[in-house]
Amino acid sequence: MIKDIRVCALQISWCINMRAWEVLLWEAFYLLLIIGIIFGSLGAICAYLITYKEWQHHYPSPEIPRKMALETAIFTFIFFLMLMIVAGLVVK
Repeated sequence: MIKDIRVCALQISWCINMRAWEVLLWEAFYLLLIIGIIFGSLGAICAYLITYKEWQHHYPSPEIPRKMALETAIFTFIFFLMLMIVAGLVVK
């Protein structure tokens, strides 16, 4: 009887510890997602500015360089966001 109580107490303790780890891993995932959004946005802004400045020399009108810079910025944002999501899944 006492042995059964000890086993039950150990199982409950183990479940509580696993729940704490699960919560901690989800918090780490959300933190990495927020980091991905922040650095993805910064990377996208930098990519837009660099690409626009470079392509501006090749076209007389500003529409084509803006479109190409916007495509590069979107790709950069998605890349950083996906990178952090994958990192969050690996950590999890």
